[in-house]
Amino acid sequence: MNIYDPIFSRNMILGVVLLPMMAIAQAPLPPLEYLKSDPPTEKTSYASRIANRKGVHDADPHVYVYNAEFARRFQMPDEWISAELKGVDAVAFREVPRPYKTCGWGGNPKACRTDEVRCEMDMYFDQTRNPLPWDDRMNPVDTLFDIAKSSWFIGSLANQEKRPRTSLWGGVPLPRSPFTDPKTGKELMWQGGTGIVIKIVAEATGE
Repeated sequence: MNIYDPIFSRNMILGVVLLPMMAIAQAPLPPLEYLKSDPPTEKTSYASRIANRKGVHDADPHVYVYNAEFARRFQMPDEWISAELKGVDAVAFREVPRPYKTCGWGGNPKACRTDEVRCEMDMYFDQTRNPLPWDDRMNPVDTLFDIAKSSWFIGSLANQEKRPRTSLWGGVPLPRSPFTDPKTGKELMWQGGTGIVIKIVAEATGE
């Protein structure tokens, strides 16, 4: 090949120019910074945004209980404040329709129901006061095992050894909880059944 060929020379120049750009694109990006919140007003309160909002909007299905500090920070109504709440800043309980219909009732594969509901509870913690064990090795996708599309095929027995398996409930074929002590490997178990979602909402500063 003639290295003085115009096309060859042009491609070589493009290659030399693109390589440094590719190296820059692969560099890790710095973490995003939190935006500073605007001063609270009456329009930003729960009452204005949700309870007394006019026009078509989503109805809040939750039953709340939280401490006074949580209510102040998020402008929530005082009526749901409880001094008896310990170890957690807030709890939100709801009943939601199951995402899929169930079949096989009474042993009949065609006997299906679409009117079932599931109970879910969100628990909000301030990590500065109540730190929770968290294993960074866990895949966040696995925490949505109940509704993830992959649950239809990834639950095959052929895949069990390739996925981290929980040590709770007798080692049933479910993914491990991300609430796992990274040193001991012990998982955090929540009593009260399934459908519990944990959310950590406070920043490290606790502001």
